[in-house]
Amino acid sequence: MEWRAILRSIPKINDAIATRGGLRLGLTEPETESILGSPTSIEGNERRYDFKTHRMVHTEIPNENEDWEITGEITLMFSNHHLAYIAVSRSEIW
Repeated sequence: MEWRAILRSIPKINDAIATRGGLRLGLTEPETESILGSPTSIEGNERRYDFKTHRMVHTEIPNENEDWEITGEITLMFSNHHLAYIAVSRSEIW
């Protein structure tokens, strides 16, 4: 059974559930790219978006900062050219 069919059969899952940016199940591949841009990698029906940045964080010690590395990943899977799966992860390392 397809992910989309399983999720659509759950009464609380509907088109009203979306991120503030408009990402939601059922979007087409071009619609997701208009929101997220080009994916970092494409493998079959899976699209991955990776990001990495740094943030300087003030510590309790005067004039001392910590460099935090922030990474994230969004994995999308499509079924019949429509978004059927969304996974998001984020980590902060200091």
